[in-house]
Amino acid sequence: MKPRIVAIDMPLQELIEEIFHTGACLRAHPFLTAQAAQFDALRPEWARVQQIELDLIREQLEAEARAMAIDRIFNVLCMAIAGTLLVEAGGDRKGLVYQRYFGAIPPSKLKRPVLGQQLAVMREWPPSLAGPQNSPTLQAYGRQLAGRVPEADAAARTLAEAEGKRADFLLGPRKAFVDQLNGMRQVLYGQLAEMPHRNPELNLPRDFAHDFFLRDTRNRKRSITELEQIVERERERLRKHEAELARRLEEEEEDARQRAAEELSEAERELAAADEARAEAAARLASLRARQRVNG
Repeated sequence: MKPRIVAIDMPLQELIEEIFHTGACLRAHPFLTAQAAQFDALRPEWARVQQIELDLIREQLEAEARAMAIDRIFNVLCMAIAGTLLVEAGGDRKGLVYQRYFGAIPPSKLKRPVLGQQLAVMREWPPSLAGPQNSPTLQAYGRQLAGRVPEADAAARTLAEAEGKRADFLLGPRKAFVDQLNGMRQVLYGQLAEMPHRNPELNLPRDFAHDFFLRDTRNRKRSITELEQIVERERERLRKHEAELARRLEEEEEDARQRAAEELSEAERELAAADEARAEAAARLASLRARQRVNG
């Protein structure tokens, strides 16, 4: 059996294991030292490619972390705005104002993509939210959102650039290295496969070339029972994740509603206190005027 074709996206750890294995097998036979030297020469190039990939991975992870951080802020604003709209609309999700922002996509779905559709939708909200027709709470959220949009745009742009660099690397230096390795493996296999016939004095087995290359056991044909068990485990895992997701979404929406209700209650208390103070002042004023009329 010929050696497998190494995939372009094979983990670099597995790539170096392939190189180490073939090199070790070649060095174990004194008459194959020249071929061993060729595979040993791949190590520095592998190290160079690995360093490039590690740098790109770090860059992408940094970009993803920044994107997730600003995305959390957008999620909080999204749920807070939704909660405030519901409180002000008396819980009516079909109200015109609520539908203006969440008619097409409910908040639980809108906030799922990391700076994807959520950013595209919410970037259009600030002018409307900050308008005089809305409550002070919604106007404040509009101003907060407006200040965060440029930051989110920058994070999304940085992440896209990092992902593009990884893609270019995969089709550039990584592919070139993997192509070189695959070519050397195929040539070596042909040379080793001919040796039992060309060098009978070495008493080599007919499958002499097979042991110089690692075998991929991941594609072993599984039994029906094994497949059924795997499918059932994955289904159960999916059911648990779906239940957890639904619970978390409900909790977030309820928290947002409670926060909005508390803010509204506080505003109502402040307004009531102001009305009471105004009433007391009006009563004192009326009393003073009445006294003046009596004394006058």
